[in-house]
Amino acid sequence: MSSLLRNHRVFIGEDVQKNFPTVSHYATLRSVDKKLWLSSGHYGYPDFGNRKNVGGPFHLTGSKTTHQPSARRIHWRGGANDQYYDGLFYANLNPYGAPTSAINDGSAWLSEAYAKMKPTEPEFQFLNAAYELRELPGMLRQRFLQGPGLHKIGDFYLALEFGWKPLLHDVRSLVDFQRRAQKRLKQLLRDNGKPVRRAIMLSDTATSPVITSGSLYAALQPVLVTQYYASQPTWRQTEWSEERIWASARFRYWLPGGPRDIAWRRKMLNRLFGLTPTPQVIYNAIPWTWLIDWFSNLGDLIGNLDNGVADRLAADYNYVMRERHNYREYYAQGKFRDPAGKTFAVSASALSDQLRLTRVVGGPFEPSVLEKDLNGRQLAILGAMGLSRMK
Repeated sequence: MSSLLRNHRVFIGEDVQKNFPTVSHYATLRSVDKKLWLSSGHYGYPDFGNRKNVGGPFHLTGSKTTHQPSARRIHWRGGANDQYYDGLFYANLNPYGAPTSAINDGSAWLSEAYAKMKPTEPEFQFLNAAYELRELPGMLRQRFLQGPGLHKIGDFYLALEFGWKPLLHDVRSLVDFQRRAQKRLKQLLRDNGKPVRRAIMLSDTATSPVITSGSLYAALQPVLVTQYYASQPTWRQTEWSEERIWASARFRYWLPGGPRDIAWRRKMLNRLFGLTPTPQVIYNAIPWTWLIDWFSNLGDLIGNLDNGVADRLAADYNYVMRERHNYREYYAQGKFRDPAGKTFAVSASALSDQLRLTRVVGGPFEPSVLEKDLNGRQLAILGAMGLSRMK
């Protein structure tokens, strides 16, 4: 296990008074603490080690704390010894500890990432669209305006989500298919047998900030005797977290062989149009599979069984990166006096970041129960399904 620890301890000021020794103050205004728990080709670059990132999985945890201190100036206490503090103040923020070594990586997204980045996906899924149309008339014959009953609200919402919206989406895709298909076919021919790089953002979230505040002499460091302060310092702490999950892959594919004549192009356009039965088409036609896919990656696993419009498809690598930051920001303010007795304000802030960075390597078949929470639309659909059964 490799590690890095950097603490920047500097002189910040001195407490001066007649007939007494001067007291010097030092503080760490920037600290970095990182640990590389798992590495296979990653050496902590650029923070430690002299070997660059050359690929492979890794798991890096750590914390960083940075202070923005107040400006250095004279803070007057006076008294019989003309005591004063010549220096700066910094916010009283304890650095975050580094996360434990427990793995919290992006393995659950490997199959989804592969499916979304595949360069050989059809432009349109005609067979699924045609299959879904058979249920459309019944869904749209709901009687929302033909009688009372709370269940009618659910019927109307379900008809909208599973009837009108998919129909309008398919109509738009079908109208635009001819223009996209010719352009897509040229792209497929140009990249046939060559490395094709893809990248995608899978999740980018942040929590709402949690704010606490109060009054405390120790909010500003160093702490001086009470007579220095014109009023008790105040503090405000804000905590929040941010997380990103993204993926990167490099594919190679090989289109069907044979002369690139009209018959070959017609065959490719049929594949792009989604006229070829595949395991994914059959899976999507099974009732309730859409609900299964909200909680698992089974749909992606089945979709990855198919090479799309190509005869052969392979990935040189398929990485999923997960980066999480827990932030704690501390702001402190106090009032002091200058040698002339005039009051002035002093403020300082600090930011501590507890971080975890991981990268995992995998293929198209990594079964997993997804960590995602249901979004508002999904919860509304489940609610509508419940309302539709209240008679």
